[in-house]
Amino acid sequence: MKPLLCILILFLSIGVGCSSRIEASNTSSALDIRFYLAEETANKGLIERCRPDSDQKIYLHPEPIVRTQDIIAASKAMGEFGQPVLMVSLNGSASERLFEATKQHINKPAAIEVDGDIVVVATLRAALSHGFHIVAGWDAETIDAMLKKLKQ
Repeated sequence: MKPLLCILILFLSIGVGCSSRIEASNTSSALDIRFYLAEETANKGLIERCRPDSDQKIYLHPEPIVRTQDIIAASKAMGEFGQPVLMVSLNGSASERLFEATKQHINKPAAIEVDGDIVVVATLRAALSHGFHIVAGWDAETIDAMLKKLKQ
């Protein structure tokens, strides 16, 4: 089992798995970030995807709660254990949507997708509102490239 890192109110797992990693040299188009509620078991209407840290499946709700256009600010920071993280802040309506959705989903998974790849699956420990941190094992150069893409 991979170690779990506590960032704010999420427990995020770092890993590499069936989803490909974001490469720092990939700067050709704007970055696409999506935040989904997820389930551990399949159900009608859910979208089956691979967890980034294993071959286990995760089942996404069909519509993301947050999309790239909801992001008003993003920055690089150092995480609790010295690893680079991508910090994302949201506009008012997205903050409200995120709070309303996550308060009903405590102790259940959520997934963050970047450019079509699931990069983090997290168990929600409390409701989120103004934003979130993405801890996915990226180096500082990769996060810098992602921030550049977000500005496009």
